[in-house]
Amino acid sequence: MQAWEGAALQQHEHRIHVVIVDSFAVVRQCLPWALSRLAEDIDVVNVTGSGVEAVSVIRDLRPDIVLLGLTLPDLSGLEVAQHVYETQPAVKFIAFTERNDAATLRELRRLGVSGYLTKREGPYRIAQAIRAVAAGQTFWPPSIVPPSVASPDIVLTERQAAVLTLLDKGWHNKEIAAALHLTPATVEYHVHNLFLKLNAHSRGEVLRKAREHGLL
Repeated sequence: MQAWEGAALQQHEHRIHVVIVDSFAVVRQCLPWALSRLAEDIDVVNVTGSGVEAVSVIRDLRPDIVLLGLTLPDLSGLEVAQHVYETQPAVKFIAFTERNDAATLRELRRLGVSGYLTKREGPYRIAQAIRAVAAGQTFWPPSIVPPSVASPDIVLTERQAAVLTLLDKGWHNKEIAAALHLTPATVEYHVHNLFLKLNAHSRGEVLRKAREHGLL
């Protein structure tokens, strides 16, 4: 069952234990407080900004829901979900991110992630998603569905997808490097791999083929 627009914010019959995994300190510091004031049935039992630590915390605490940022300083959010699902398939994840490229969405669906929220959402919507997923529903906005025409044989890493998104904005390597906290040489390496994966010979061709394959 899918929950999205108009779902009521009703208290869950049992307390819902939540782990928040996010690289932004403001999310880790403010969101638990906001949820505690809004939803008495939601207990944030741990927060962390590390993917490696998240795997350990989830293993030890066995929460009901993990609100999962995808960009972390060590493991990616997708890698965290993969590690956890291998040993604790009952844990439910809600992706909490600004990323909506087709490759990421396809991988989230493949892993069985139960929900998707952007970081523009407020605590009310986050509580709504947590309660819906805890009740066995999914929480994906109708507009956020990986295109069925996307090529399954072209899968980008999280970093490649981030570089591709900034290329699409017309950014140069130095600008991308500064935004993603990489060296220009590392950005050039990712761009080169994009050329290889998409069999392209120019940045314009990379972007055109990325759209054709549903990666943008």
